[in-house]
Amino acid sequence: VSNAARLIVGTPGFKVEISPECSGYEGIGLIVGFLGIYMWLYRRELRFPAALVLLPIGAATIWIVNALRIVALVAIGTSGWPAVARGGFHSQAGWMAFNVIALAFVGVTMRGGFFQQTRRERREVAQADTATIAYLGPFAAMTATAMLTAAFSAGFDWLYPLRLLIVAGVLWTFRKQYTEMRWSLSPVSIALGAATFVMWVALLPGEPGVKDHWPAALSTVPFPSAAAWLAVRGIGYVVAIPIVEELAFRGFLGRRLLSADFQSIAAWRFSWMAFLA
Repeated sequence: VSNAARLIVGTPGFKVEISPECSGYEGIGLIVGFLGIYMWLYRRELRFPAALVLLPIGAATIWIVNALRIVALVAIGTSGWPAVARGGFHSQAGWMAFNVIALAFVGVTMRGGFFQQTRRERREVAQADTATIAYLGPFAAMTATAMLTAAFSAGFDWLYPLRLLIVAGVLWTFRKQYTEMRWSLSPVSIALGAATFVMWVALLPGEPGVKDHWPAALSTVPFPSAAAWLAVRGIGYVVAIPIVEELAFRGFLGRRLLSADFQSIAAWRFSWMAFLA
């Protein structure tokens, strides 16, 4: 089915209307902006004007991938999963495509010799790269898994336990890197956490939220399954997510804003510049 005047495409069983935000223009703007910032930050390592060809290639690539995303959306809806197509896949597929393409361009230019002025010496950066992966890896794994599981859901993320398992696996893999993040009991930290909790609850919107359909969804499965899902979700909220965010924001980003060699900065050091940034 194709109606060019109304921007509708699909099959007799499942049709979609291509709205402006789903047309691909936003993706082109995002990838061109991302590559522009990337080339500016690494202007001393990239070879110009050869690197400028990345801009039209990136725009064309994400345009084609967006068309494939719409094809996949129609295919999923036509195959008997219209709720998944309208729900998670519709909202997450575009972001997944952008992330994959953006990271792929960075990987190609960093590993390949065509766009590099000189081939990078891997031995010098190996240790720093390992530390960066250790602190950012859990956050990246959590975000990527959340996008993937949400893309194949119809509004309720039954695959949330997979997110917790993958994050736990990454944390265990790099556990030796976290020895500097020592445990301690601080009244100031507890007070800050309590104040943040109060502000968080006070700022919650009063209208119905995305979690209001949880009782109805959980009532469709046996009680043990519903209880297990809620228990895993609670562990994720209380244990996994705080640790992952602490490693990414305070363990890495807060220190990286102060020094390229972020491990030379004590993990407990406070900086107003990093805090405000």
